[in-house]
Amino acid sequence: MKGEIGLSGSHRALIPVPQRNTLEVVNTKRIVQVALVVVGAFNLGLGLWAMLGARSFFDALASDFDPFNAHLIHDIGAFMAGLGVTALLALVWSDGWSVALGGNAFAALAHLGTHLADRDTGATLTDPFGLALFAAFVVAVLAKLRFGSTGLDEEAGRARLER
Repeated sequence: MKGEIGLSGSHRALIPVPQRNTLEVVNTKRIVQVALVVVGAFNLGLGLWAMLGARSFFDALASDFDPFNAHLIHDIGAFMAGLGVTALLALVWSDGWSVALGGNAFAALAHLGTHLADRDTGATLTDPFGLALFAAFVVAVLAKLRFGSTGLDEEAGRARLER
């Protein structure tokens, strides 16, 4: 019977399954794509603003939370930008692992950049080293997943991991 799933065996039951027309599916996909663009651009834009203009960002959006701390605003920007990149990557990459690792790789590299730029603000000397190791790890895992040993091949990369 169309729209229902039958269970086999002696416990046979019919479960109604809502039918979705093609137009509804296309509209839903388009809405999600637009939402990802808006969310991605918003977070990436705010993140870059915080990283590149910490004082301006603070004065416009966070001045109720004194005292001003440029490095903290830079770090917030790095992670907001990473969230934005994650949303935008979801538009072009179809597997969740790559999207998650790609966004985290961007955030990790941006975070490393904020620590290198703000190294005169009292951070420990080991911060850039530890952050660089973490960023390299995330980038390496992403590269292994995306490129494998034979070039960019998303299907083969996932298949290798499933073995």
